[in-house]
Amino acid sequence: MEDKYIHIGIMFTTRCNIDCPHCGFECSPEKGEDADLETVKQFCMDAHRYACKKGKLLDVSFTGGEPFLRYKELLQVIRLLKATDDTIKTCIATNGFWAESVKGAKQILKPFKTMQCRIGLSMDSYHIQRIGINKIRNAIEALSSLNFDFTLKFASLKNQPSFAQCLAKLEDRLQNSRYSVHTFPCNPAGRANTLPANSFHFLNTMPKDRCRSQGNFILMLDGNVFICCGVYKHDQQLSMGKFPDNPFQDLLIKAQTNELFKVLRDKGPAYFVQPLEDRGYLFGKTPYTSICDLCRCVFKNCQGDTKKRKIIHRTVKHWRKNREQEKTILVMNNFFLFNAT
Repeated sequence: MEDKYIHIGIMFTTRCNIDCPHCGFECSPEKGEDADLETVKQFCMDAHRYACKKGKLLDVSFTGGEPFLRYKELLQVIRLLKATDDTIKTCIATNGFWAESVKGAKQILKPFKTMQCRIGLSMDSYHIQRIGINKIRNAIEALSSLNFDFTLKFASLKNQPSFAQCLAKLEDRLQNSRYSVHTFPCNPAGRANTLPANSFHFLNTMPKDRCRSQGNFILMLDGNVFICCGVYKHDQQLSMGKFPDNPFQDLLIKAQTNELFKVLRDKGPAYFVQPLEDRGYLFGKTPYTSICDLCRCVFKNCQGDTKKRKIIHRTVKHWRKNREQEKTILVMNNFFLFNAT
């Protein structure tokens, strides 16, 4: 079934009140970079106009860093979105640092509830350790009492308490709550790349899946728009271009027509592994946590590696040639079937 939403993500800030060891974007209290507010507004408005033109709805997610460190600006953008079109969906990822008390947390959350925002609350062990279990519990109680739809987000690592163990500390606050759960393997990227190798849930074999993550277009602080939310510090190969240098519509057209992106949707990043290995790049013996982890490794350092870029370009051309041959064979088969009848 075709998705009725256009999904966009906003890297709202790289500032964070904590510096989790598994953070893929390496956010910390020392980082002070914020997305330009006017660029964010323009990006959202352009995306909304495009969605309306295509008969679709808009879904906007704000991430970081910790978006609530820019509380007033966050409210300003979401108020603009809801004033423009009440059907626009919004979601904010947060660690719950603001929940010093249930009463205080409710006051902070109320404006977002009136605008029907969803909240994604991080509750893996690193967040619990650094934020404090009481603040997480306060945040959940406040969200529940205000009847929020919220998601518990859990990055899984081998050497840390499991989701079930962390959830057990919160269950009494979750009764009658409207929540969902999003668990995902932590990838060895960003600051997580410094964790011991035995920290990760590696797959037994190389992931051969197609890329199904394209479609959540994320605006980074430098204006680059990427085809998915798991790019971390990917090379520019997976950037659709910069905004506002390129209108939103042009960026999406590139996402739909760019042949590299088509290969990833049709074959997945594993399609590039053999051609790269044939020319000296090693992939097969390295374990991976997910298809996103493999994709990160395939396109890592492409900008500064001319040889790798050329191999990827030739592989895309090979895919195109095979597709053209497949289409020709299909047309000929249909022709003979038609004439046979």
